[in-house]
Order: sequence, then C-alpha cells, then structure tokens
Amino acid sequence: MVCSGMYAVLKILRLIGPHVKQRLEKSWSVLCMSSSSLLPACAGVTNLRCGKEVHAYALVIGVETDVYVRSALVDMYAKCGFIYEAKTLFCRMSERNTVTWNSMIFGYANHGYCTEAIELFNKMKTEGSMKLDYLTFVAVLTACCHAGMIELGKSLFRLMQEEHGIMPRLEHYACMVDLLGRAGNLTEAYDMIKAMPMEPDLFVWGALLGASRNYGILNLLR
Repeated sequence: MVCSGMYAVLKILRLIGPHVKQRLEKSWSVLCMSSSSLLPACAGVTNLRCGKEVHAYALVIGVETDVYVRSALVDMYAKCGFIYEAKTLFCRMSERNTVTWNSMIFGYANHGYCTEAIELFNKMKTEGSMKLDYLTFVAVLTACCHAGMIELGKSLFRLMQEEHGIMPRLEHYACMVDLLGRAGNLTEAYDMIKAMPMEPDLFVWGALLGASRNYGILNLLR
C-alpha cells in the first residue's frame, strides 16, 4: 500500500511537471495548488526524497513562498522527522495560517520536542491572529501526553471547551485517556471513557488497554 502510494506520487510528478510549466504564465493558483496537494501525499508515505523533489519544483516555478505551499512543506518535513528543516521554514514565513502552526506543533510533539510544542502553542494563543481549532488541541495534548504533563493536559482540555467552544472529539479523548493511563490514573481514565458522549473507538480503548498492561491491572477491562 505504501509503495503503491509512493509510486503514484512520483508518477504524478512526472506527468504534471511539463504540463504545469507550459501554463506558468496562465495560472498561478494552479501552480500553488499542485505543489501543496502533492506534498501531503509525500508526507503520508514519509517519502523525504519525493518531498524534496516537490520542494525543489516549487522553488523553480516560484510558488515556494505561498502560504499554503510552505505550510505543506512544514508539514511534510515535520512528518518525515526533519524538525530542523520544518522549523527553519516556519520561522522564515512572514504569513502563517492555522495549518502552519498545527503542523509545527504536531511535528514537535510527535518527535519528542514536547516543551517546544507547548511553547509554540502558547505563542500561537497569545498572538491572537490565528484561530485555534480542534487539531491545535490534539497536537498540544499529544505533547502533554508524551511529556507526562497531567495537570497541564487537564487544564488545556477544559480551556478548549470553556474558552474556545470546541467540543471534545474522539482524538481528544484518546489523548486524555493515554495521558491519564500513562500516569497510572486508570480509574480516572476509565471514568472519562464512561462519561464520553459518543462511543469510544479503538484508539480510546487501546490507550486504556496499553496502560492497563503496563501497570498489570487488566481486570479493569473485564
């Protein structure tokens, strides 16, 4: 599946390249859209070589500075684990959108830079120009989970609802159950699952099961 996705991306690159170049003067938006659409495909299969080719292509055709293209580049480098490259691009951006911030926070959180993820979240919140969305909180809760910051995670979970009017989704509950479970607060994690307004999915149950195994309390799930 991964290989076929990778070959599909490379095939698209070969096919779309000459076509887009011929229409360079006619459609700037198409150029930006083609680049920003290909990059998530590269990130999805964590194919850095492919992503770098699209990056080079975006530079050549002059769309690398477009906010959507550069946001996709930040996301691609972050998902491939090249945090320095993602951060460099992020810092060079004169304009950022919510997707840009979320991608960088996720990149930090998923690769162990939890303090940096939380600091960037706080910066995003204080600047006030960007709207925090449900993914912003998934990203920062992921950082709290990996860093074991229980009280901060609980505080952000409440903040999301009370100040930003964002109702928790399955992703948020999975993060919270994982956060509580890793700290050994299995009863509290289980109580949260029972209080959920929707049916828990495999990720939510998986977080609790993983924690139960780690602490040898499997009878909780019987």
